[in-house]
Amino acid sequence: MSTRRNRSWPGTRRPCSAGRCGTRCGRWPSRAPRQGCRQAPERQAPSAVRPSVPRSACCAFSRLHEEIRPKMLMSESELFPLLRCPRTGGQLQAVGDRLVAPSAESPVEYDVVDGRPVLVNFDHSILVREDIRGMTSVVTRRAYGGLMGLAKRIASPLKRATRANVERLMGLLLVQPGAARVLVVGGGTVGQGLESLYASSRIELAGFDIYSSGYVQFVADAHQIPLVSGSFDAVIVQAVLEHVLDPAQV
Repeated sequence: MSTRRNRSWPGTRRPCSAGRCGTRCGRWPSRAPRQGCRQAPERQAPSAVRPSVPRSACCAFSRLHEEIRPKMLMSESELFPLLRCPRTGGQLQAVGDRLVAPSAESPVEYDVVDGRPVLVNFDHSILVREDIRGMTSVVTRRAYGGLMGLAKRIASPLKRATRANVERLMGLLLVQPGAARVLVVGGGTVGQGLESLYASSRIELAGFDIYSSGYVQFVADAHQIPLVSGSFDAVIVQAVLEHVLDPAQV
């Protein structure tokens, strides 16, 4: 039911920070050493002679803000082999600061913005490239906390059907051996009633939306989901169908 895990994102054992930190911490290189590295970085050369460190799409993809990224999201090394080109369905390669899908006619390139691959075929989407680059939600989704959050829960309590569906899904996922994988379509926020799903240590989540947030690992159009078929044990479509052009296709 679920495609087996490919944890070999090429280069995951390269020295972090493009070799500046002497350890092999299993992270992709970035501009600065990652927290948790065991060896301090070497003193930087003067700016006039400082060697340049080429940026890579994999480096940018791994630079999801760890202070806001939930721990239950799949790691980039697990997710990257599952990503596909929404135009050709082919595998993606990291070339410079972009992801590229080789093609017999011409390679198809995708930007990586704010650490998230933008895997959208704009020729067949109502999404606009310039809007995606702004990485802001086109749908107003307020986050309520404190008294406002309490008032919202009182005014709009969790529906019994929603609670029952989530509990049933959790029961089905947790009986299988190992961690279950769940894809959240429209995963820019934690949906009402899904808190237990995000809190479970036995569920690995992958989320995408048409804007960036701490719960999103890539940006895509739900009409053309850029993932290998059969890679997840369950799919949650969250507050999306009422906003898409063709709900049946999604």
